[in-house]
Amino acid sequence: MWLEAILSKDNVISLVGAFLPLNIKLGENPEDGHYLELFEPRQVSLVEDQGLRMTCRARIRWPVLGIDLPVTVESVTLLLCPSVSDLRDRDELVFKLAVEAIDFAWAPAMVDHRIADKLNHELEKKRAMLSWRFGEALAHVFKMPAFLHPLDALALKVAWGQFRVTNEAAVLAISFHSRVLRGDGEHPPPELPKPELSEPPLQGPLLADGARPPQLATIVAVAGGAVLATLAAWVVVGAGARAWRYAARRM
Repeated sequence: MWLEAILSKDNVISLVGAFLPLNIKLGENPEDGHYLELFEPRQVSLVEDQGLRMTCRARIRWPVLGIDLPVTVESVTLLLCPSVSDLRDRDELVFKLAVEAIDFAWAPAMVDHRIADKLNHELEKKRAMLSWRFGEALAHVFKMPAFLHPLDALALKVAWGQFRVTNEAAVLAISFHSRVLRGDGEHPPPELPKPELSEPPLQGPLLADGARPPQLATIVAVAGGAVLATLAAWVVVGAGARAWRYAARRM
């Protein structure tokens, strides 16, 4: 089975507003006081098949400027590119942050490009730290109640993930392996084979409000809900019958 998380363009803009101002430490030693500070976002957009582009003001303290004092930049454009790593079984979302353009009013364009390249070199070193191992975060074992003997638990393990950006939304699709653990010594069924990477369900068009047409995840959710509702009804009816028999014996 698989699940989808969708962030609409409005959701992304709201998140950017919540994250800024943001201070990124530069260099190997944080005590040197070198940083890139981002604040006052002006333009935020989604770039299809790339990521999030943002223009904002910035404050930089970095020796490449020739002085070791903070310098305020009126306009800097950055591109944040999320992607699922090809390593570690495709269960890690990596964020690459890069400076696309920077505008120092007092410096020629050649100097702007040189400073942007130096900053990108430093930001590339932070790339390994800007990641989310969703495989570890979302794997879970759900304990079953005691009255469901011999079922002991339901185990979910992330199989793979895929991230896609359109002009209107950012979508993360995650596939899970599931198995039922039993307390009667029965061996759990083997894991299903991992689907081919050409099969991720990030294909159908997004709706105007950022939602997607009902697909397999919706069907699984509805079916699961029906099963749980049936189980709950069985428990309630059974409890009611036991209470009736008890009352009848007392009469």
